[in-house]
Amino acid sequence: MQNRDRPDPATFLGSGRAEELAGLVAEHGAGLVIADGDLTPDQARNLQDRVRCRWWTGPC
Repeated sequence: MQNRDRPDPATFLGSGRAEELAGLVAEHGAGLVIADGDLTPDQARNLQDRVRCRWWTGPC
């Protein structure tokens, strides 16, 4: 979780949090990240590229 005034237009999370998430995904060998919310197609693609993991977005 993080508090932001508005989502980052490129990654939703912000670049620092995206890098932190990439480290956690690598550390735990995750193959899927679930986002409880709607990402734009660009945000999902950018996060998938940075985190190197598939994303599922939508209500959980």
